[in-house]
Amino acid sequence: MRKVVERGFIVLALVLLATTMATQVQAGTCTFPSLCIEYSLDGGATINQLVTGSSGSTIADSATLGSFQVTVVSATSNSPGTPSLAELLSATLQIQNTGSSTATLELFIGDVNFTAPTAPPGLLLNSHIGGSVVSTGDYADNSLSFSSCVDPTNGQDTCGTSTPLGLITAGPGTPSINTAASFPAVSTPPSFRLARPTRSAKSLRSRLEPGLK
Repeated sequence: MRKVVERGFIVLALVLLATTMATQVQAGTCTFPSLCIEYSLDGGATINQLVTGSSGSTIADSATLGSFQVTVVSATSNSPGTPSLAELLSATLQIQNTGSSTATLELFIGDVNFTAPTAPPGLLLNSHIGGSVVSTGDYADNSLSFSSCVDPTNGQDTCGTSTPLGLITAGPGTPSINTAASFPAVSTPPSFRLARPTRSAKSLRSRLEPGLK
């Protein structure tokens, strides 16, 4: 079985409150074709570009996004893929809500123009996330969700922002982060077949309590 693999790694220096994944109604802002990281704040329909680069490259940035301090968010992909693997990887060293009230941050990471591997045989979408919670305080309401998508229409900004025909989604995965510890989560849908260039993408949503680390 040939694979489409997406992995994310994150360290949370904060408390996350319970939340659910929401499909945004507005497309993103990245120019086709590109590897891109975008974000949305507080569940709003506006999606903002954080950093972008050439398809199949590596990108990284650190930024203050609203009340969030995001340290070294990065992404890399092997677009257009290889005969055995299409891969999109992302990592975030740390996210912290430095404000005085709870807030929501959603990250969107994606790349386009994957032409390999091809089917038949079927393809398998693997979606992974792992990380650590290093805050002190009340963890009872902590929550994190993570999804990965493959878009057979090769759209630049689709996973988590729209629902094009044939969109294949793994997740949302919702790892338990109710204690100061490491966490893994895996969400894998059935195998599928594609016959054209595709987009591989993921989205991560957190609602964060202020002041705890």
